[in-house]
Amino acid sequence: MNEVKEFDRPARQRVIVVVNFGGESGFPNDVDRAALELERAGFQVARLTDKLRATLYHPLDDFLEATIALDAGQETDDEAVDEIQEQVDDEAIDDIKEQVRDIVCPYGGDIDGWGWLEPDHVPFGFFSEPKGKDREACLPWTREEFTPDYLCEWLASRKEAGSKIGVETCEVDEKCTYVSDPYRLAGRMGNPLPKKEDLIEEAVFVRSAESRGWVREDDLPPNKRKALHDRIKREQQLRQLMPDKTRH
Repeated sequence: MNEVKEFDRPARQRVIVVVNFGGESGFPNDVDRAALELERAGFQVARLTDKLRATLYHPLDDFLEATIALDAGQETDDEAVDEIQEQVDDEAIDDIKEQVRDIVCPYGGDIDGWGWLEPDHVPFGFFSEPKGKDREACLPWTREEFTPDYLCEWLASRKEAGSKIGVETCEVDEKCTYVSDPYRLAGRMGNPLPKKEDLIEEAVFVRSAESRGWVREDDLPPNKRKALHDRIKREQQLRQLMPDKTRH
């Protein structure tokens, strides 16, 4: 493998590797230890913020970015860097990827992407926060933007919000969540976090313009919950009847 230098090279002479820790993988994820071992091996590590982690599908999902400089000389202008990148063969990049994989695999991580680090790179720029000016409408995935007292009041309002939702027209989404903490608010509200071994289930969430954010299906009245699942079933059947445009 190419000799690893200090981080005094231009950004585009660095390689970035994105590591995914899947909550459903079955591995005992230890992102902290993986990040520490990468840093010991000479990588610069960026961790996913709590604000972005709140938006992920599974409560145990996580990501990190590992960057490292190749021994590509002292050239700094764009033309020289472009030439260097052309000269660096795929084997050198593969060596970096394999080194990262060997480090993170014991801790539940795997390679999710890689490439040259651009000068204007923003860590986890490929992630998008919940969109919309009304941040309350994105709750609980925007939980880091609200105080614990506000979240306590918001959480207590979910059943009332659910009673007013029109399940035939509302927005529907699915996420994995803890049975004991379905809205993933425990940590932000100062309560004990669920343990990693606690039961996790896939839950349906709905929202409307008036619901002040998402409502878990269990907070809907029984008749609305049944109507919601009837709607989901109808839509699934309709999708199955539609022609698959990917087939040739």
